Amino acid sequence: MPPRFLDTNILLRYLTRDDEEKARRALALLLRVERGEEEVVTSPMVVFETIFTLQRYLSSTQGTDTRACWRPALATKPPRSL
Repeated sequence: MPPRFLDTNILLRYLTRDDEEKARRALALLLRVERGEEEVVTSPMVVFETIFTLQRYLSSTQGTDTRACWRPALATKPPRSL
């Protein structure tokens, strides 16, 4: 089976838990990936959208300046296959 595309919405549902049912399903997918039962791919754009949305979400809900948290992730280079 070809790998599934890991979209921004899956990551955001898991991380924000704004919809418990979708968060549960996202976690189930991520656990299958961790166990090697399923393979996913994503894109740099999904990473950017996730970071951007979480930054806004956390700033608005918790008054947190999250820019420093994301610097290590933004400095990471994608694998050559992308």
